[in-house]
Amino acid sequence: MGMPKIENNDPKYLDPCNAAAWVVFSVALEELGLAHIINAEGEKIQKVVGDVTKPLDATEFNWLVSVNESVRGTLETIICKEIVLNLKLCQALHFLDDHYTAQSQQPPAYP
Repeated sequence: MGMPKIENNDPKYLDPCNAAAWVVFSVALEELGLAHIINAEGEKIQKVVGDVTKPLDATEFNWLVSVNESVRGTLETIICKEIVLNLKLCQALHFLDDHYTAQSQQPPAYP
């Protein structure tokens, strides 16, 4: 999968509301990337567990535990990122809501 292309990012069109809409769009792109990472971690666990066909010796057990700890660490990092993204999204949406409530306008179509 390639990187999405962001069109019409000319600064002359970037008023505060469009900037907030771009922030919302950037959160969506980051969420997409995190979804791919989560999927890859799940596939990693499936592969490791699928390879177990007999009782494990100590070395194999330790390897299995280390893979599990690696996945857990990655997921903990993703959870932290999700918290930041949630705050970022809430701030942008509150800005848009406050702006359009004060202006009595409809929000623009998101990019």
